[in-house]
Parts: sequence; C-alpha cells; structure tokens
Amino acid sequence: MQYNPNSRYAKFVNGGAKNEKDQRKKARMVVSETAKFDSTIESHLTDMSEINNLVNDLLGSVFSDFAGSYVSFNQTGGIQIEAYFEDRKETNDGRIKSLQSAADLNKAKKENSAMAVINAVNALRSENTYVLNQETKDMLEELITVPNGNYNWKQLATECLDRTGYGQRVLVRVIGIDILKVLKKIYGAKNNDGANYAYQINPINAMPGNVLLYVARLNVKDVEALSRKYGMAPNTGSIRMVPYVSKQ
Repeated sequence: MQYNPNSRYAKFVNGGAKNEKDQRKKARMVVSETAKFDSTIESHLTDMSEINNLVNDLLGSVFSDFAGSYVSFNQTGGIQIEAYFEDRKETNDGRIKSLQSAADLNKAKKENSAMAVINAVNALRSENTYVLNQETKDMLEELITVPNGNYNWKQLATECLDRTGYGQRVLVRVIGIDILKVLKKIYGAKNNDGANYAYQINPINAMPGNVLLYVARLNVKDVEALSRKYGMAPNTGSIRMVPYVSKQ
C-alpha cells in the first residue's frame, strides 16, 4: 500500500529545529485527527467467583429448592458447572419446586393433575430419594449441551450426600450446564435488530484461589459480514469462493 502524502492522521513537527539557545528540539509526531476504531466485539473482564454468582442468581430466581453451584475447569480447560438442589418447602414467591419424591404420589392423585402424576410416577421408578420434576428438566435442557440432544437424566442428575458440621443432607447434582448458554440466557440471545449474539469466555490469568476471565459478545451478523469482506466466509461446496449476497 502506497503512502498518502495528504494523510490526515500525522505530521512532522519541529523536526531538527533549534531554539534560541541553539539546542536541538526532539522531533514529534502529532496526530491531528484520530481514526475511528470500529469494534465488532463487546467484552469485559470477570472472574470465576462472579461467574458462580451469575449462575446462582439465574437458577435461584427460578427454583425455590436450588441450593447452589460450583464453577470450575474440566480436564480440557473448559468451564464446567455443577448445580445442586435440596428438598425444601414450597414458597409463594413465584419460584417452582424442583425435587419430587415418591411420597408425593398420593398428593398428586388428589390434585388430579396429569403433570403431577407423571412426576410422582417418575419418582417411584427411581432408586433415589429425590428426582427432578419434568418442569425443571424442561427448563434446564435450555442450558444443557449433550451430544445429539439426548438428555439422559439418570446421568445428568444424580443424588449425593453432603456431610456438614451439623450432620448430613441429601442433594441432587446436575451436570452438563453450558456456560455459553447461561451467558446467552442472562445477557440476551439477540440485539434490538434481531441479530444473534455469540458468546466466548476464556481464562486470562490465574490468581491465588481465582482465575481472571475474558468474556466477549459478538454480533453474528457483523462477523459474517467481515468474513465475506475478507474472503473468509464459510463455504460448504468443493470450490473456493466468496458467496454473493444481494444488496437489494
């Protein structure tokens, strides 16, 4: 690319000039008008504890018996989330109760509710004390990523025993929650124009007892436009080409 002598960005100032004391002044480059920085990514820094709080706020606002979560790194360096549920009394704050026990079968029959009976029958068939009800499974499936969309709840939700200084309690642990789906649920899947967002999260720096994370949100439409502009558009055919996109 050739140099443009009429460039508006920089000019040579005071180069080689001498002041009254016959001392040379150092040359400077002055930018009279800065260029516009076009961004295609929104981003911010956070840490593992803040991500854990986001997960807790999301699930705790929906499920009345949500007990907490644990966010960590798996063996491949990806972020994994474990969510825990504990049997608690129903609340009247709009949240739903997640756990169902076999003892609820009689109550379900009295309610004459098809969903309540299904949940209770599922509980009877389980070897565990508690199982997740169907409503909870439906909502958690929005956040869980599994191969081929096959949600095997016997593997995704398992019972565990938590021993504390005051005794022990039974918890139901749910795995497979996708951090990118959590971010999309919290921060939004689309912008005001209807364009889809894609999210990324990567570790930057490890600190004692914590990890600094870089979270980015990309406008998929903008990224695709840039890919076409620079000849990197995805192509499913055997011939390399930049696909034509009509501007009409």
